[in-house]
Amino acid sequence: MVQRIAVALAVALCAFSASARVCDVAWDGDKIVASMASTPAVGYVPLRDKAGAITDVSVEQIEAFDEAKTRIAKLASLTPGFVICSGAEPNAFATSTPKGDVIGVTVGMLKLVDGDRDMAAAVIGHEVAHHTKGHLAASQQRSQLIGIAALALGLALAAKGHGSHVPPAAGLDLAVIGGTLVSRKFDRDQEREADSVGFTYVVDGGFNPMGAVRVAERFTQLGGGAGLFFDTHPGWPERAERFRTLIAESPKAQELVARGDTPRTSRSQARQALAAAALEPAEATSDAQKSYVEGMAALKARDLPLGVRELRASAAAGYAPAQVLVGYWHTVGFGGLAKSDAEAVRLYRLAAAQEDAGGQNQLGIMYLGGRGGLSKDEGEALRHFRLAAERGLPAAQGNLGLMYERGMAGLAKDDAEATKWYRLAAEQGSAAAQYRLGLMHETGRGGLEVDIEQAATLYRRAAESRYAPASAALKRLGQ
Repeated sequence: MVQRIAVALAVALCAFSASARVCDVAWDGDKIVASMASTPAVGYVPLRDKAGAITDVSVEQIEAFDEAKTRIAKLASLTPGFVICSGAEPNAFATSTPKGDVIGVTVGMLKLVDGDRDMAAAVIGHEVAHHTKGHLAASQQRSQLIGIAALALGLALAAKGHGSHVPPAAGLDLAVIGGTLVSRKFDRDQEREADSVGFTYVVDGGFNPMGAVRVAERFTQLGGGAGLFFDTHPGWPERAERFRTLIAESPKAQELVARGDTPRTSRSQARQALAAAALEPAEATSDAQKSYVEGMAALKARDLPLGVRELRASAAAGYAPAQVLVGYWHTVGFGGLAKSDAEAVRLYRLAAAQEDAGGQNQLGIMYLGGRGGLSKDEGEALRHFRLAAERGLPAAQGNLGLMYERGMAGLAKDDAEATKWYRLAAEQGSAAAQYRLGLMHETGRGGLEVDIEQAATLYRRAAESRYAPASAALKRLGQ
């Protein structure tokens, strides 16, 4: 007999296309954990999807990942959110939003690990390592398709920049996350690094590192599969052997192995009668969001007609990220769309009215250039850049920094303030901001001392994204 959580939860939900291979619906794991903490004698948590079907996950299954996330994130000085996605296939992912970093696991992964805290720690350690080693930004930079892994507009004032579009700040927009993850592909070196760094987190967190071996062996038994957790990873037998080698090389790891598995400490004490109510998703996926993810997946598959059709449908239905993307396509005539700055401005306005950072940034660009029927207005451009920058959009942060550096819109020239915004954008992978920050280090501006080595490092990062000014700067430095 099972007692279900019969409490009201503000659980965030969005749906993904099956082709996005992320999840169809998702629940806020942190809120579920918080509710469990105040609900005694809970054995299972019922999750209801859009179709009304209920999937039971045990408290132990959720607690294992929550404990691992809490302990390992603290070691890494991170505070990621925790998302539970539907889907029977074991999977996990790491991504970022303006609200902060996110780690997600599917119901299939919860059931595969089945409350084993050491296995959960291995999965969480790997995903946290993707955050701490900067793999997310690096994978975004490698994407060369327009609209994939971001709206790559960069520092608009520099004309040729490339940057990153991130989801709007209002809530956890899983449709945008899904569209971004469609394009994300970590290379094998990054995956091996995430395994090694994640292993260190597991050991430093006091978990038995044999959990990592068990994860690899379990996936080997399953015969592999598809999905983000599998993409470009080294083979599971190779990874199991690598984990055994790491254990053999670490006295601390060997001590933890000798200690035995981390005990299960579930607060579940009884299995009582099922409650009538299941946890309802708080927000259902709209057709516009579904079209957005379908369109992103189509672009990834290089099906341009389908991608353009789905994203235009999403924009027409009012989904702000699609409005920004389609608006940009109108400015360059991409995908067979007519060049029309006026249409771009119309779409940007619609997105900005929803407080979408991408729409605000692009509207600022149009004000700056006096395009699409707008009068040139640096003040309005500054206002929109600031709104978007404060929501965490790196392109807008770079634009705001450049306005401070050049003293535009009545601002006093302020290299220190410019450096602050460049740094924020550079840390999110904006190549143009990395270049501008490199110039600050090279010239000793913005409160920085001259540091040619650091400047060259930033130029190299930007050059890896094919940012031409950074490549020229490296040649100038003889690198």
